[in-house]
Amino acid sequence: MTEQQINEAYKQLYSVEDDNKKRSVLEQLRTEAEQLGLKDWVLLTEARLALVNLQYDIAIDLSTSLLDYPELTSELRAWALLNRGFTYGKLDPPRTEDEIADYTAVIEMPDALVEQKPRAFLNRGITYGQLDPPRTEDAIDDYIDIIEMPDATAEHKAGALINRGITYSQLETPRIEDAIADFTAVIKMLDASSKSKASAILMRGITYNLKGEQKKAKDDLLEAKKFFEKIDDKDRIKSIDFMLSRLDVLNKDLSQEDQEIIQAVSSPASTDKQLSIEDKIINDFTAKKTTVYDEYNKRRPSTYIKGTDAENEVILAILKGWGSAVPLVLGGEGACRGGGYFLKFNVPFGEWEKIPRLQAKTLVLFRHGALSQIQPYDI
Repeated sequence: MTEQQINEAYKQLYSVEDDNKKRSVLEQLRTEAEQLGLKDWVLLTEARLALVNLQYDIAIDLSTSLLDYPELTSELRAWALLNRGFTYGKLDPPRTEDEIADYTAVIEMPDALVEQKPRAFLNRGITYGQLDPPRTEDAIDDYIDIIEMPDATAEHKAGALINRGITYSQLETPRIEDAIADFTAVIKMLDASSKSKASAILMRGITYNLKGEQKKAKDDLLEAKKFFEKIDDKDRIKSIDFMLSRLDVLNKDLSQEDQEIIQAVSSPASTDKQLSIEDKIINDFTAKKTTVYDEYNKRRPSTYIKGTDAENEVILAILKGWGSAVPLVLGGEGACRGGGYFLKFNVPFGEWEKIPRLQAKTLVLFRHGALSQIQPYDI
């Protein structure tokens, strides 16, 4: 393997997400560099390995040692600066000013590689957006520089458009239409990768939801989910399921199957028949427009402390987006039913045993704060 081949293989690492694969490639490149006597490449690959292995101080020290080489090529200097800058951002707390300084040094290099400058602009833009307060205008300017850069690759431009779109949507006065336009531009790019397009579709769906266009939001989220299912990205799939479950889907947008279920369980009960547990719960569910989980979380801890004057109350929370599946009324296909319910049945201390034990039907109530005393109760 020649030095040029080592460089090409190193560049390809930026498209690799699996850390084990990165380690394997870097170890191979380090061995090749040692055999060729390329001490600078040995240091660079070791610094990158330390970053992958979360050894941030070592990664910074190795990158700094490499940057002190008197005859270091511009190519290797830029890689070392990118590596060190990114590592600065991983520290706790991050050294954001040093991170920005390293990216800026790459941007100002007259002979940095075509692949290096747009990456420095992108990383610096992201870092600007993470400052407190964020430097959003500077971030947007960096993304524009990439978009207008004639030599930037399609993936660089796609990344810039996606990040600019996200920034637009997070402004104090969100530029929703501009954000949607950026995501749409990526989706329409002929040479953008499938993953970039899926990310753009996902972000456009989230933005449509912010705009209040739930039907378009749902369509985009479902489309993005198909891609992430193909690559088995479980974390992203779980996030999309959570977002889908929180959409306020209108009746007209529900599947026929879900509409029939809603009609059946939300119809008024017969006057000569007491509502069953299931009817009570589902009627309560269908009557709610928002989750009560946030409200429950906001309650003062003293509400559940012995001796308080707080009223006893029952909370039914529909756990939309929790567990391995989404709950009853998601809309759309209606093929995935599951999820769960959280019931908080607040009984004063000392009075729990006064409640008659009944056979549990569908649900089990847990005494708040006393999971060791799990007992089935009817309501």
